Amino acid sequence: MYYKVEGNSNLVRDKETNAILNVNSIEYENYKKIKQNKKKEEDRISNLESDVNEIKDDLSTIKKLLLDIKNGT
Repeated sequence: MYYKVEGNSNLVRDKETNAILNVNSIEYENYKKIKQNKKKEEDRISNLESDVNEIKDDLSTIKKLLLDIKNGT
């Protein structure tokens, strides 16, 4: 059972849990899309950070090899 929240037709209060719920399905779908896009962006950033760290390691290895060649070792 739900009770309407005064001042907002999209919100109801659950009688058992006293939680306020948004019953506007369009807003909920928009929220899910935003959340999904945010997750994709976080994954993209994480992948870029991984790539940068791998490039840094590769450059460090190349630098060491070049110094070894320069020093004749």
